[in-house]
Amino acid sequence: MRIIINWCASRFILHPTCMHEDDRLGAYLRHRGSLLETAAGMVGRARAEDVVQEAWLRLDRSATGVQQPSGYLFRIVRNLAVDLLRRSRWEVDGTTAADALCAAPSPMPSPEQHATASADLRSVMQALQQLPALQRQAFHLHRFEEATYAQIAQRLGVSQGTAHSLVQGALAHCVASLARDANPPRA
Repeated sequence: MRIIINWCASRFILHPTCMHEDDRLGAYLRHRGSLLETAAGMVGRARAEDVVQEAWLRLDRSATGVQQPSGYLFRIVRNLAVDLLRRSRWEVDGTTAADALCAAPSPMPSPEQHATASADLRSVMQALQQLPALQRQAFHLHRFEEATYAQIAQRLGVSQGTAHSLVQGALAHCVASLARDANPPRA
């Protein structure tokens, strides 16, 4: 007979374990049909047997301190069935979670996307160089230094309305330049 030590009311209590090896097997055999029904209701008949057998193996390997083997078995069956359902969500047409991750698009741009972005950047840089210095400076302050129109007006010595017009004009010029480059005129 095994002895279990419990901590209770600031003292150790020694008591014999209420479950022997035979009690585990007896609980499994008594409840096997109900365990199969529980598992089958969650994962289907085909997988229920595997779930129940795995539950038995876990009970058999568990520490001797399991007080209610039938409750423990039902909890294991439920948890295993839920785990199996979670894994099967990832399995679509034989695809596993690892396959799904490998098939996910790369966060890195493709060579074509990189070339397009580089061309767009060159176009915007050329458009900014074509702007008058005051307008280019207002655009730079607003877009790159995140200055407000009031701050731009103060730094450039213009009104807020003028600061707004300078920034919006620069933005419109850049957009028009991108549109021209994306749709070159036909000959």
